[in-house]
Amino acid sequence: MRRGITEIRHDAATGPRGARIFPHPDRVACCVASGEARDIAIAAARRCASDAVVMTPDELLSVLRHGGPWAALIYDLGPRNGSGVTYAAGVRREHPELPILLYAPASAGVADSLLRCGALTGVRAELQGRVPAEGVERLHTLLTGLLAERPRARVLQMLRAVAPAAPPRAWAFAEQALTRLSERRGPTTCRVSSLARDLGASQRTLEREWHATALPPPKEFLDWVALLLAVVTAASTRTTVAQAAHHLRIHSRHLYRLRRRLVPGQTRIPSLLPEQECDGLLLALIERCRGIQAALRANPPSAAIA
Repeated sequence: MRRGITEIRHDAATGPRGARIFPHPDRVACCVASGEARDIAIAAARRCASDAVVMTPDELLSVLRHGGPWAALIYDLGPRNGSGVTYAAGVRREHPELPILLYAPASAGVADSLLRCGALTGVRAELQGRVPAEGVERLHTLLTGLLAERPRARVLQMLRAVAPAAPPRAWAFAEQALTRLSERRGPTTCRVSSLARDLGASQRTLEREWHATALPPPKEFLDWVALLLAVVTAASTRTTVAQAAHHLRIHSRHLYRLRRRLVPGQTRIPSLLPEQECDGLLLALIERCRGIQAALRANPPSAAIA
């Protein structure tokens, strides 16, 4: 077997054989049937990750059920019975943080399928048919872009899990902030006033809408978003939080202030891994939101306004 490629065979009774192929953040799942196209996908994946795992769509679902992260999925929309779009939408719904690169053969109806999948977040598409060198370069470019978006998608998923009933404008606000930070513009460009303006609202209107949510106020919420993105990026890229923050143009002093303000206890624990810091940060945010919920129950917005 070629180095860097793992093949997986499925056992209907026990699931995928061999625990060694179970989810790993450096592995790209490759569900591509055509031999030449599969080789191109594997070569592109190996330029971004340490391993490419070849499997069928059904085998992927079985592996995903065991939990744990995957770097990305390369999928050819097979089989050709129209179910590929439904499959891709199902994977996106159940695993919103998983980047998906559609690599479909040029065939009748594929344009419509790709168009329908284009409405899904975290999905890129490319048609098979390029010569190998061009195909590898093109897929590598698309895959690199997708992998760079993964921490942002993961943070948004975490925020939604903490406060699922927050209004749509809150998520638009979070997405806009994550986009600016991911583009390495630094936290100084993420001000409540400018983000509210981008959303077609004034800062006052945004803060008034926020009053009845279980989320921290917008300015504090931005601090949580920035720190979560730095920590999740560090865990995803296997760097330190300081290195990830520097990449995002969050300077060391600002990072220290964020930690001290949001999770003061963690500033006294220097040996935390990014994954451990992420867990602690998420728990701290949950507790903060619970405190806001308790305050809202004790003093509902209508009573406060009256």
